[in-house]
Amino acid sequence: RRTDAFTNVRGNNRMTGLPMGDHAGSITWFGDGEISLVGVDRQHRRQGVATALLDHARKADPSVHHSTSLTSDGKAWSQARP
Repeated sequence: RRTDAFTNVRGNNRMTGLPMGDHAGSITWFGDGEISLVGVDRQHRRQGVATALLDHARKADPSVHHSTSLTSDGKAWSQARP
């Protein structure tokens, strides 16, 4: 699956991944660029969805950056994808 083929901008500071019509995940961020939430549906995890969403979010808003308040999964992801 091509992760760059299913990212869709939905309003300011939000993107949602939609592979083949299914909701895969979303990313939201505050006005200063700090990521407020990244969520990927279980069936789509470990397939590059969050990374694709982050890449597209940064194209739309170059100030997008990881928060300092992270879950353990979020911390591992932020270290793998600064």
